[in-house]
This record gives sequence, C-alpha cells and structure tokens, in this order.
Amino acid sequence: RVMTIQNENGTYFFSTMGDNNNGQLFIEKRINQNQLVGRPLANIAPYFGWVKLILFENSKSSEERGFCTENLN
Repeated sequence: RVMTIQNENGTYFFSTMGDNNNGQLFIEKRINQNQLVGRPLANIAPYFGWVKLILFENSKSSEERGFCTENLN
C-alpha cells in the first residue's frame, strides 16, 4: 500500500507499507519511480473482504451473526 508520494525535482519517490506489517520496513521508505514494476489495473482488494464475510456468515453462531453498524454514521 502506498503511504506517501514525494516529488523531488521531477522524480517521484514512494513510501509503502504492507497491510499486515506493524510498521514500515527500511526498504519500504524511499522507492524511486524507476524501481516500480507493473501498474494497477483495478482496485478490487477491498471487495474480497465482503465475499469472505458473506460466505462464512452462516458458519457463525446466531449471536455472532450480523454486520457491525456502529461505525456507519
């Protein structure tokens, strides 16, 4: 996941962090634009979580079922 993007004299530097990391690794702090490989095609990752929730909802006990609504406001 890209955390920051800096433009220094026309050269971009990126700072990233893995989703499951407690903090940034040294090699994630200053990535030159020339070190990038590939390009994003779509942002679908957030929707994978919903698929898991829907598929496994029935395996929970009745007390654990349902979606959290307290943070929707």
